[in-house]
Amino acid sequence: MKNEVESLFSSEILMPGLLWLACVLIFLPFRGNFPIADDWAYAHPVKELLEHGRLRLSDFSAPAAVANILWGWLFCLPAGFSYGALRLSSLFAGALSIIFLGAILSELGLNRRERLLGCALLAANPLLMAVCSTFQTDAFFLAAFLFSILAFIRGTRENTWMLAAAAVCAHACLSRQIALASAIVAALFLYDKK
Repeated sequence: MKNEVESLFSSEILMPGLLWLACVLIFLPFRGNFPIADDWAYAHPVKELLEHGRLRLSDFSAPAAVANILWGWLFCLPAGFSYGALRLSSLFAGALSIIFLGAILSELGLNRRERLLGCALLAANPLLMAVCSTFQTDAFFLAAFLFSILAFIRGTRENTWMLAAAAVCAHACLSRQIALASAIVAALFLYDKK
């Protein structure tokens, strides 16, 4: 367990993480309590859940956005509903994506330089910053999907990770159904391994 925690916070991940933080500080997408792009469609169910305790999906958002709504709700609990808190949840999901990618690359046996490059490419990707500056399903999905891949990889060695992988994959499917791809690949890998 100690090695796993150390690998999550190694320099290959910390350096791209600092790059990510610099981009966030320059861009500051959590300033202002107003929607960006389609934030309003995903934010309204969060506000409804926070203020009335009801999970009601918007007619304009994806029907499988339940996990994303719950994620945003967690970030709005401390100080109440705001678009800034929702965008902060997306930024946090983006940071988790960098960490999970670094762990995946480590599990796959890539060397330090390759892991650094992979994490830096994700951290500096303008598309990631764009989706993390809104409260849509993209950033949350990426973090959940990458964690499910990591858990499936580790699950090939330890069954407890396979249970975690299945749970996170199901959670990711509540954001985007394409997350099922990680479970299919893992099943094919395990079938081929027999």
